Amino acid sequence: KKILGQHHNAVYIAYVLRFHPVIKELKKTLQRHRMLHMRVTATSYAPGWRPQKEFKHLYSASTKQGGGVILDLSHELDYIQYLTGNLSKISGQYGRSGNITIDAEDYADLLLETPQGPVNVHIDYFSRNSQRMIQIDFEKFSLDADLINFTIRKFTAKASQRRKIPGSLDQCYQQQMECFLERRSSGFSNLDEAEKLLKNILDFKRKYK
Repeated sequence: KKILGQHHNAVYIAYVLRFHPVIKELKKTLQRHRMLHMRVTATSYAPGWRPQKEFKHLYSASTKQGGGVILDLSHELDYIQYLTGNLSKISGQYGRSGNITIDAEDYADLLLETPQGPVNVHIDYFSRNSQRMIQIDFEKFSLDADLINFTIRKFTAKASQRRKIPGSLDQCYQQQMECFLERRSSGFSNLDEAEKLLKNILDFKRKYK
């Protein structure tokens, strides 16, 4: 960091989900309404990510190489931090339930303490049901956001309404690259944010090992 400061270099962390249009919509809502609780789910079958390669030969399967579902899916923890503010504490449990990895954890159930309230997170490597969902409860309504299908469903006491949010994952990457090339920091995770998040993750993994 000292060297970067001396050379006035800009550092951006490539957490692309910050550029997801559903995340942007949720950000606006959270700025206007007080959150009571958030639940995040991110599940998928990791060997299907790169079917041309044996999963156990990839870094994701090995703790020594920095693998494991918590670091791999830290995208979820980053956008939670982006939506709610810096995480003050991570607790919960994680482990290896299946035989997908060599020794890295394949699931985690986390409780995050944030400035806006509690957030429950479930992430795993072994589910055949791919999901990237966010449920947020407010005083007068609840939202179910689907990052895979680009939808937000709003629930009130009397009705529910589903909205399709325009966009695609390719457009998220395109916006990210445009911001990077134009040196626009807005939307990016910066070095300080990423460093704090990584410290929280590593502290949690050491404590609950």
